[in-house]
Amino acid sequence: MMKKYSLFYIFSIVIGISIMNGTLEWLNIPTYDRLLEMILGKPNTLNRVIAITITGVLIYIIIKGVPKLKKI
Repeated sequence: MMKKYSLFYIFSIVIGISIMNGTLEWLNIPTYDRLLEMILGKPNTLNRVIAITITGVLIYIIIKGVPKLKKI
């Protein structure tokens, strides 16, 4: 059973990414996909697997870490 706040965080991340993407492009700041391309180079199968893994770990840390910080 998924906790109520986990669903809220997932929706917040998706909405935040869509709003931040336009704002960052307008300010000429590299977005997350451009940043990964700068770090990993041209996209290929291995780089996509690494990028998906990094993104999954970041989302997991955000979802699991924020409620713990809230309790402190």
